[in-house]
Amino acid sequence: MRNVIFEFRQANIVEHFDEFQTARGLIKDRGARIAVDQIFPQTVGLVDLDYLGASLAKVHWRPGAEEVLNERKRALKYIMDCGVIPILIRVDDPNAVPVGHALGITAFQGFAIDGRMKDQSPGTAAQA
Repeated sequence: MRNVIFEFRQANIVEHFDEFQTARGLIKDRGARIAVDQIFPQTVGLVDLDYLGASLAKVHWRPGAEEVLNERKRALKYIMDCGVIPILIRVDDPNAVPVGHALGITAFQGFAIDGRMKDQSPGTAAQA
């Protein structure tokens, strides 16, 4: 199960923390990983992802995210220092990629990334 990733919404983890702890134990015991989804720019750092046992943090891009994420730069650095990989998701705006790179984010997901993948010739990797 090392290649399996279970995604949990940040809000659901907080709301149902006891149940999440049980699920986390089962997931970790079987060698799978945890991704925390629906982390909005304003809530980056609100939850200690390292304590939750997360491997991935899926942070939503949205209008105004550049300013908010720059304000949350220290929290993003802490997340990365803990070994949690941030993924900027819902990337529909190509501007999100350089903003993410400036913050140390190297993983992206969204329509703008899908478009880059389609534009790549066969046999070459898309560079985000």
